[in-house]
Amino acid sequence: MEIDDQTITEVAEAIETLEGMKRTNPELWYQPGKNGQEQTHRSTHPIRLMVPGNGWGKSMVCGIESSWWVKHTHPYRKTPSHPVMVLWVCNMLTQFKFMAEGTLRPKCWGTAGCKVVHTNNGIPTEFIWPHGDTIKVFSSENPWESIQGIPVDLVIFDEQPPLNLYRELLRRRRTDRKTEFMIAATATKGSSWMEREIYAPWLEYHRGLGLDVDLAMESQKHPRIFVWPRGSIADNPAADAEDVAEYAAQTWSSDAEKRVRDHGGFADFNGTPVFSQTAIEAMLSIARKIPQTKMSIMVGAY
Repeated sequence: MEIDDQTITEVAEAIETLEGMKRTNPELWYQPGKNGQEQTHRSTHPIRLMVPGNGWGKSMVCGIESSWWVKHTHPYRKTPSHPVMVLWVCNMLTQFKFMAEGTLRPKCWGTAGCKVVHTNNGIPTEFIWPHGDTIKVFSSENPWESIQGIPVDLVIFDEQPPLNLYRELLRRRRTDRKTEFMIAATATKGSSWMEREIYAPWLEYHRGLGLDVDLAMESQKHPRIFVWPRGSIADNPAADAEDVAEYAAQTWSSDAEKRVRDHGGFADFNGTPVFSQTAIEAMLSIARKIPQTKMSIMVGAY
């Protein structure tokens, strides 16, 4: 079947229109995973904490959630009708720069849908959309006096912030702006204030209802706190089998850290061996098979 030039032109124009829409509104093509991502987006809890493992898609969830708020296109829940203010809190501005260029703008916010109105040493720190909705970027390494008094609708913490900053921003939840908080972190710092102040109250509340962790994740009965404490890269619909295998093959300084990085949750790193216990046991197993005389020679050589 021969295709005429007009049809080819029309198809090319349609493809270009579609690609233009993807550049402007990439969130329309986003498909959240069913093992935590969609549940997090659907939650209306004032505090949402995600602590699954590396590769689960925490940053993407935050990026898409903020996009839905500033564009007022959230498919699962109602967002404020006024122009919203989103505060994106990162650990370092240099870290945010790479995330903005590689993930947030091309895959979440859209490269043509917003304008950069402020920068800090060349790093964008404030974005504005056509109807006045804004995303401000704040580094937790800086004093928070610069953001005092800002009426914030949604605060996103990309990785664990300092406790005093978290408590300071919690005080903003008042008047007509009922600020919501989303925290995305892999708990590689061991037991922390996130476990004490967010996860533990959430877990104890559900235990009081006779629910274990699995049922708590499913029901999310706590009136203020939503927690998704488990998950791995295998739960991320954007990851393929090669990605999953590569993450599984990575080694870390201890078994506890590997468990947290691979599957999420919290672990107490105090008192754990510096080296992986699994690796140590494997080495001991090999050593036991070496004759004692040969072992003595090997030890003496050092």
